[in-house]
Amino acid sequence: MYIYDVSACPASRMNGDTIDNLTIDAHPVEQAIVIKYQVDNSRSQRSTECQKLINLKDLNEDVDIRMLTDVVMEKCALIPETMRQEVEQVLYYLQKRTNDRTRRARSASSVSSIDYNTGMSSSFSSVRADLDQVDNYIELFYEDTAEKNRGALCILELTKTTANLEILIENETLIGALARVFREDWKKNFDLATTIIRIFVQFSFYNQFQPTLSHHKIGALCMNAMEYELKRADLWAAEAQNSDEKNAR
Repeated sequence: MYIYDVSACPASRMNGDTIDNLTIDAHPVEQAIVIKYQVDNSRSQRSTECQKLINLKDLNEDVDIRMLTDVVMEKCALIPETMRQEVEQVLYYLQKRTNDRTRRARSASSVSSIDYNTGMSSSFSSVRADLDQVDNYIELFYEDTAEKNRGALCILELTKTTANLEILIENETLIGALARVFREDWKKNFDLATTIIRIFVQFSFYNQFQPTLSHHKIGALCMNAMEYELKRADLWAAEAQNSDEKNAR
């Protein structure tokens, strides 16, 4: 079994509720399908925007996508049969993205992640952040790359506390600065881009923050970055294969 967390998927009609405007997309970071839909209640005449995640397990190049599509369709009655092809395309995309990440991880396995200034691995360095210092963190986005990274990591740390999210998303200066830095620097600094995407993901889990993210075109920015990285990974893989073929001759 390759999926979980789909048991709560409702049928397309229940208790007077009708499911409309259903869309299927790949999660920007996680191995998951994101389902967004609108629930219309005929009794109350009200509509509610909803979001569902279908998390995937063990998705790799050996998984049969057509069989996995069958499992997703069977387990989640929310998805109509007419959208089977869309489900399959999203799964193919996630599988390719997973494989590309694996290749890049293997290629980078010989590169040390030690910070020679501190003697510590950057992956395990702790970050302390204070909500009262947000304005100072924003100022770091106008400094050099190292300071931008530090500012982004502090904001990311703050987003891990749910109570901070509304305060942060309402800070137009902060969201605008994050969008600007991401737009200008994502091709130059992969670590910075990844940190900012993780910040946006923290907000994206809550429907009430979607209008702000849409206003700043965050989804489009993230998708452009991911597509660019996937194309670059394909190019690296092709170059590595050509090099191997030449060495084998």
